[in-house]
Amino acid sequence: MAFKVADEKTMMQAKEKLENAGFEVVDPTNYHIFRSIYFRDPDGHRLELAYDTATAEEIKKLNEVGPEMMAAWAKSRKPSSTPPGFMKAKLVNKLYISSYPILGTLYLIIYYLIVSKQ
Repeated sequence: MAFKVADEKTMMQAKEKLENAGFEVVDPTNYHIFRSIYFRDPDGHRLELAYDTATAEEIKKLNEVGPEMMAAWAKSRKPSSTPPGFMKAKLVNKLYISSYPILGTLYLIIYYLIVSKQ
C-alpha cells in the first residue's frame, strides 16, 4: 500500500522516525515522476511513502498515453514491456525503471489511475 506525502522533507522525516523505531527502510527510489521509500509494517506488509516529482509537461504526456496503456492492460491483464503510445510520448527513458520495465509499467498505470486524476 502506498501513501502520498507532501514533499521530500516529509518523506525523509518519516524515514528517520521509522528507522529510529527499529524499522528497516529502503533508501529513496527515484522513479522520475515520484520518489519513494519502502518498509514493512509489524505484520510484514510492504508499505510505501512517496511524493510527486513530475513536471506539468510529464503529467500532460502521461495523461495522453494513459488511456492506451489502460486499454492494453485491460485486454491482456499483463503490463507490456513497451506499452502502446509510450514511445510516442518520448518518456520511456525517464519514466521506466531501467532494469524493471514491467514494474515501471505497473507504476505508471497506478500513477495514471490515482495521482494524475487528482
